[in-house]
Amino acid sequence: ENPHFKEVGQRLARVKETRRKANAASEKKMGLPAFSKDAREKATRYEKVEEIGRGGMGVVYRARDRVLGRELALKVLNSHFKHDEKIVETFLREAKSLAALNHLHIVTIFDAGVEEGNYYIAMEYIEGKTVRELLKKKGYLRLPTTLILAKQVLRALAYAHSKHVIHRDITTNNMMITESKIIKLMDFGLARVINQLHSEQSIIGGTPYFMSPEQVEGAPIDHRTDIYSFGVCLYEMLTGQVTFPMENPGYHHLHTKAPDP
Repeated sequence: ENPHFKEVGQRLARVKETRRKANAASEKKMGLPAFSKDAREKATRYEKVEEIGRGGMGVVYRARDRVLGRELALKVLNSHFKHDEKIVETFLREAKSLAALNHLHIVTIFDAGVEEGNYYIAMEYIEGKTVRELLKKKGYLRLPTTLILAKQVLRALAYAHSKHVIHRDITTNNMMITESKIIKLMDFGLARVINQLHSEQSIIGGTPYFMSPEQVEGAPIDHRTDIYSFGVCLYEMLTGQVTFPMENPGYHHLHTKAPDP
């Protein structure tokens, strides 16, 4: 009833870990390793129910796992990401490392594979709406609400950064709010996977309005990139607009001081 009650986050994380281990044991017993060498055969494991989202990286479906009988979100990446076997192996290896992230405020990745050059990622299905959708409806969020949501995002970032994983594309559109007011960060670390599959800066560099100065310049990045992008998200949550809503936001991230909120 109260997702912010003391220690409830840690308790939920422990339950989630217990369920993950139980599912892994069940798959092993049935001879279904999470990341087999021939991942192509596993694409038929998921039944697409309906399309729930579409973007530059691909299409997201609400789907059903025929083996475990659970509902999940299936992200199918655009076909232009198809390459050679080396890229396939890189994709599977990176996706497996992302699946190791286990945190209350990060959407869990269950599985990844490729079918006829089309890469897919099976992940936790979240019922709710993004912070961006909430802002479109309300205009902006009150300070107490913003602080409650911000703390959850920062816990997720602190955890991921401790595991040496950087999101690279923190935006209010990648923050999902569940019906119980719990934040779930989506596409965590996916930009790193996409980076292995594609060389276009527009695909891997993040969303322009939220990009850090070092991303704009194409310079090496670290965990501070996520902190900068989250700062823009925080600004948008409190004011209803990003720091630089005008054209060429990258230039302003480099050369212009953000307006006083």
